[in-house]
Amino acid sequence: MEIHKKKKTLPFVRIKSLLCLFIFFCLAGVSRALPSVQVKATGTYPELWVEGKPFFIHAAAFFYPRLPRDLWEKSLQTSKELGINTIDLYIPWNWHEARENQLDFDGSANPRKDVLGLMRIISGLGLKAIIRPGPYICNEWKNGGYPDWLLRRPEYKMSGRSIAEGRYPPLSALQYSDPETAAKAWLENETHKKHTERWLRTVMDKIVKPFSSEKGGPVILVQLDDDQPAGNRNNGPYFWKYMKWHRDIILKTGVSLPLFLNPAESYVPALGNKDMGKPHPWLMTQWYQRFYGVYLTTSSYILLESAVEYIKTDPEHPPVISEFNAGFFALEFNPYGMATHPTNTLTAARVLIQNGLKGFIYFPLQDSLYPAGYEIPSVNPHYTWESALAVTGEKRDKARSVERNGTLIRTQGELLASSHKWADVGIVNPLGALDYTRLSTGTVAAVKTGIKNLEEWLLENRINCEFVDPQNQPLEQLSRYPLLLNPFSSKTTLPAMSSQAVSKLRRYADGGGRLIPVDTASTDWQETLSRLPVERKVKSGNWVYASELVSNRGSLPLGQRDRSVENFGFLLMTNLGDEKVESEMSAADPYDAGNRISVGALTLPGKDSLCLPLEYGSPGCCENFRYFSGTPMRYTRPPLNWKELRRGIPRLRSVFILRRTDD
Repeated sequence: MEIHKKKKTLPFVRIKSLLCLFIFFCLAGVSRALPSVQVKATGTYPELWVEGKPFFIHAAAFFYPRLPRDLWEKSLQTSKELGINTIDLYIPWNWHEARENQLDFDGSANPRKDVLGLMRIISGLGLKAIIRPGPYICNEWKNGGYPDWLLRRPEYKMSGRSIAEGRYPPLSALQYSDPETAAKAWLENETHKKHTERWLRTVMDKIVKPFSSEKGGPVILVQLDDDQPAGNRNNGPYFWKYMKWHRDIILKTGVSLPLFLNPAESYVPALGNKDMGKPHPWLMTQWYQRFYGVYLTTSSYILLESAVEYIKTDPEHPPVISEFNAGFFALEFNPYGMATHPTNTLTAARVLIQNGLKGFIYFPLQDSLYPAGYEIPSVNPHYTWESALAVTGEKRDKARSVERNGTLIRTQGELLASSHKWADVGIVNPLGALDYTRLSTGTVAAVKTGIKNLEEWLLENRINCEFVDPQNQPLEQLSRYPLLLNPFSSKTTLPAMSSQAVSKLRRYADGGGRLIPVDTASTDWQETLSRLPVERKVKSGNWVYASELVSNRGSLPLGQRDRSVENFGFLLMTNLGDEKVESEMSAADPYDAGNRISVGALTLPGKDSLCLPLEYGSPGCCENFRYFSGTPMRYTRPPLNWKELRRGIPRLRSVFILRRTDD
């Protein structure tokens, strides 16, 4: 009977086992089919996902040709200890192909050229990588990365002296003032196109593809060219055609990672979407303190805030600053970089984060020294920025700021990458809807001034705002806000907005939103705005620069929240002043905009920042610590049992008691 039973049940067991194996391999196949790096939307908010979860880029530019090979691993290990999760690499063409058709990626001619070894170090440390292959690189590097043997050809119109001095090709210099003419000339230069395509294909085949995250490697992003002024008034059809040409070369090699551009500023980041087609370009931006004075003061909030707000109007990509430095490099006759307070690295980054930034790259994290013959005339051969790390890798004063940012991002990065600033109002940026490329310089300046004046008034009155682009953002993104302010100046004649933008704004109002025109040239616009009933998400007894981040999941139109899903929120404060600020604080409940969470009295020292979790609606809140200014903060609350956990993690309100710790 026992044998009979076995014979009877064996087929069932086999069928069940085979079915389980079939399901397993099907799921495994689906898993392999999913891209390891993707930009996708949660609700109306774009997020960068890496290996199946939201990813906040906390990166360091690493200028490996300027550092001895035997210091690479030590420096990268120190960077990781500071909380860096990604390494950003320029791949200089003239460094790796100093002679035509003689490539060196393994250090056979010079150990510092062993970029393949560098990629293995990055991978071994568990870091991610961003690759910038050029052909042009604006990294204060000889000839902008173009090889001597190529620039000697007549098509490049460079004298032997200019090449020897390390000057940039004329068209690379022209791209900053007239990118349309420069792009047209590059496209007409068949020699340039032939050799550039070969170089890009080589970098993709030798570096990007073998180390792509799609194959379990560290590479997550690739840049198109460098420092191109994309998303601005002087972009025309030739400019976007040239960028598309770069993009298509990379795509044809089989690389499917996100591709981005690196403009110094971008006022309409979706400007090239129509001309380039899909996949649309991801426009990031840059922020250097050099352009805003030596010291960050309370007047610097507006300069930092707007750097994020313009690129947040990209409807498809999260906002990232691809070059960030609270300082600047040493110029030709100055042995030191720009002197800035070391806490500026912390406070500037925190202002950007609390405005919704989803990643930034320290440019650079470590000082370096030019290899002989690769200098340029305008920069000191000691390529110093007074960085967080010295040439030898030792930590400097700025390292503490980097480490505090790193602690915050290492522990809360997944949540920060999947959240947004819960703004009180939106400000209409009309440039994209006004046929931006045809506007005069003066008209563009007048529009930006009107936006800035309105933004400053809101800041002074503790009202948090975000910019919107009615031309390029969908109606669903405009409808995030209960109130849209549309600034204009009666003293400036502007062309009419496009019918597409006007239609969206009309539908926004029909859907329950309030659209208020604001004439910033009138004498009473500020008084008029002061009478508007704006419900502030963050309230304070005294003036303090504060904002609230809430989870993308759970967001509803007109600033409302979905109580049926798990939500979380953060209260962020930054003090750029020298004196401490004290204030009673409260914030809107991430589960219900109509409720408030009283945080109580808070004291924030000068030149410091705070990131306080308000509510966590996921199992991650079971940890026994939270973070305040990137430093562990202990808390106590009523004990939880397993049954409570299974019903859903209780929302953390003002029940936990925080104290500052240094461990």
